[in-house]
Amino acid sequence: MDNRTPPPLRRIAPPARGRVLLLAAMVLFAVLAARPRAEATCCACTGGACGAGFCVNVQDVSECTPICAAANCMNTVSNATDSCVGGCFPAPALPTTTASVTATPTTTATISPTPSSTSSTETATATATATGTVTLTGTITLTPTLTLTPTVTATPIQCCECPATNSCGQPTGPSVCSAGCNLVVNSSCDSRAGGSNLCLTNTATPTVTLTRTASSTPTATNTLTATVTITSTPTITPTPVAPTSIDPYKCYRIKRGATQPRIPKRIVTLVDQFENKRTAVLKPFLICNPIQRLSGAVPTATPTGGATPTAGPTGTATPLTLIHPEAHLVCYKIRDENKPTDQPKFKAKKVVIRDQVEPEVLSVEQYEVLIPNLVCLPAAKTILP
Repeated sequence: MDNRTPPPLRRIAPPARGRVLLLAAMVLFAVLAARPRAEATCCACTGGACGAGFCVNVQDVSECTPICAAANCMNTVSNATDSCVGGCFPAPALPTTTASVTATPTTTATISPTPSSTSSTETATATATATGTVTLTGTITLTPTLTLTPTVTATPIQCCECPATNSCGQPTGPSVCSAGCNLVVNSSCDSRAGGSNLCLTNTATPTVTLTRTASSTPTATNTLTATVTITSTPTITPTPVAPTSIDPYKCYRIKRGATQPRIPKRIVTLVDQFENKRTAVLKPFLICNPIQRLSGAVPTATPTGGATPTAGPTGTATPLTLIHPEAHLVCYKIRDENKPTDQPKFKAKKVVIRDQVEPEVLSVEQYEVLIPNLVCLPAAKTILP
């Protein structure tokens, strides 16, 4: 039996705490340095408080999530091979915003030594935490106010004033009055009841200005909304005047001659401002001659039975002469033709008529139009012996 005393076990001393911390920092730096860096990296944040969203160019895709979260955005799109120019694919083009992130790394090392008789084991755990701050910068451009100013000018009305007859009327042609009458521009005949029967100057037509204002309201999504206010201009309708391009007519009742055979009924389609109907043209009823009216005075009367003529006022011819003395009218009785199909009955209409029963004196009356009764056609007439 060997009574020799065995040698004592040799204890291996653990490395110092500083060496462990240095080793953990070197491992963390190697991991961070080994991460691939992209040539272009973009981050698109949309939804929530972002509204339409914005785009940020970053160094690494891992920075996208904290940037969008700091701006209270709901959606995050990142692309390690794209930039914000033209849109961060697959996101559309968004306003580019500069983001600044301040990170504070914190490293915590934990050492757990486990000695044994032959060896010891040491474990180091490192934890890094980054806190970022996001700053957004946007630019909003407003549209200037637009103003449109059109001008509406009415055509002046002309009037003919006749001192000899103390009357007024319309020109016989453009800027042309009858003999003894003077042209007055921008005037109308005062033909009201109790009026002066002279030309009165029209009230100047005001210039109407239309202003359109465009105002813009910026929103959080960099969307410009324009509100346009338009003031409409009322339509100016000129008052119609009695035409002077046709003659007045005097009409006489007529009947069929002894040798004239009965005229058969003829069917035609008549179209006017009131209706369009197939019409039966019946027997002739009136013959109308163009006339020249006398102004004011009554011609001298010639008594019958050989009595001495009584002197009277001399008639004065109106300044208006006959325009078409050869044009006559013949008027026929008519009725609606309701065969083979029925046509709707004429509905009464209300109209305002302006005419000149007295020469150069305009009268205005309101009438109700009832049913069609006559059709008058231009005709030539020969007086038989």
